[in-house]
Amino acid sequence: MFKHLLVPTDGSPLAQAAVARAIAFAREANASVTFVCAEHHYPTMYLGLGAITDGQAIREFNAAEDSTAQRILQQCDQQAKAAGVAC
Repeated sequence: MFKHLLVPTDGSPLAQAAVARAIAFAREANASVTFVCAEHHYPTMYLGLGAITDGQAIREFNAAEDSTAQRILQQCDQQAKAAGVAC
């Protein structure tokens, strides 16, 4: 019945438990899994009219968010592959 699962995660303990359950369910259902990790945007209040913004700070913020998301998604990928689930 289920062919593909979309599983959001933020790396929190609750999300990690959901990832483990989704992987177990996908294995039983012979389904594949796609994990998604949404990233925060640079706070808008710092980008208003007349605001003085350091472009480097925005790039560093985005790089840190990307790094965190990639780490979380790699962990999910490793768990799925260890369970024999397509990810």
